Amino acid sequence: MRLIPIIFYLFTGLYSSAQSNEKLYTLTLENIEGKKYKKALSNIEKIIKKDNQEKYILTKVNVLLLLNTPYKEIITFLNQQITQSPSPSLLIERGSGYQAIYRFQDAILDYSQAIKNAKEDSTLVKALDCRGS
Repeated sequence: MRLIPIIFYLFTGLYSSAQSNEKLYTLTLENIEGKKYKKALSNIEKIIKKDNQEKYILTKVNVLLLLNTPYKEIITFLNQQITQSPSPSLLIERGSGYQAIYRFQDAILDYSQAIKNAKEDSTLVKALDCRGS
C-alpha cells in the first residue's frame, strides 16, 4: 500500500515540473517577442537543464542567432545535443550552421543523415531542400 503514495508523488512532481517548464517557455517566447534576448536565453537554458526537448533546443538556437552568436558556438551546442539525441531537425540546424561557415561537406553529411532519419514529410522536404537534391 505504500507504493501508491510514492507513485502519486512521482506523478505529481513530474506534472508540476512540466507545467513550470511550459510557463517558463511561454515567458521565453514573450521575451523573444519583446526583443529581450538575454532574458529569453537565460529562461530557455533553465528549461533545457531539466528537459532537453527538441523544441527547447531549437528555441535556444534561434535566440543565439538573434544575439549574433558565432556559428561555431552554436554548432558546439548542437554537437552536445545531437550526441544525446540525433534528431533530423537538429541535424538540419547544425548543417545550416556548417553551411554558414563554409563547411559544406559537413553540412551535406548532416542533411543526408537527416534525410535518412526523417519520419515526417516536412522534415524530409526541408532536409532535401537544404542539401540541394
